[in-house]
Amino acid sequence: MLKQNEIQAMIDEVVARVVNQMGQNQGAAESAARVLQARVITTAQVPNENESGSVVIVRQDAVITPAAKDLFQDRGIRFQHVPVKAGQSGRETLSAELLVVGCDSSKYDVLTSRLGSLQPYDCVVKASASAALKCRQAGRVVVITAAPEVAVIALSRHESVRAVEIISLDHPLDVQRRIESTAANVLVISDTLASHWRVVRVVESFIQQEFAAIPAWL
Repeated sequence: MLKQNEIQAMIDEVVARVVNQMGQNQGAAESAARVLQARVITTAQVPNENESGSVVIVRQDAVITPAAKDLFQDRGIRFQHVPVKAGQSGRETLSAELLVVGCDSSKYDVLTSRLGSLQPYDCVVKASASAALKCRQAGRVVVITAAPEVAVIALSRHESVRAVEIISLDHPLDVQRRIESTAANVLVISDTLASHWRVVRVVESFIQQEFAAIPAWL
C-alpha cells in the first residue's frame, strides 16, 4: 500500500505534467499567430489574411491607428493585446536608426555607443527614403545633418514620417514636449548640436517615448 507522501508525490507529478502540457499548447497557439512588437500599429503593419490566419498579437501598450483598425476588420483579422516581457531593468530596450547625411560620421561616438552603428549618406533624398521605410515598419530614426531645414523638407514628403527638428538643446523639456505632441518618429539634429553633452539624453527620451494616442490631425 502506498504511503501518504508517495501518493502526494504522484499527484504532484501528474499536476506538473498537465501544467507543462497546457503551457506547450498555449505557446504553440501563440506561435501560430503573428506577433507585432511595434508600439504604433499603422496600416503598413497589418498583414494579409493568408499571412497570419485570423489572429495578430500586439503589445499591451500598442496604439493602433483608426485606419489600421478598419483594415484589420476589412481583412477579417482579429488583434489581441498581450503583455510584453520586460527586461532586467523592467522596461524594454528601444532602438532607433542613426543616419548621418553629409557629415563626418566619426564625430558621433557618443550616439553610436547608444544606438549602435550609423548609416552615412551623401544625399538627403536617399536618407529621407531610408528613414521613411523605417517609419513604415513602425521604427524610429535619428538624422544628423548639416542642413536640418532641407532634411525636414525632404522627410515631410513621406506620409509615414513625422519629423521634429532640434534647433536648441538649452531646454530639453521643450524638445520632449514637441516630440510627444506630434508623436514624432524622426528626430533631426544639426551637426553643430550632435556632439552636445545633452544630445544623448534627448535622443534617449525620443526613442523611449510612449504615445498614449496618435493626435487626430496626423
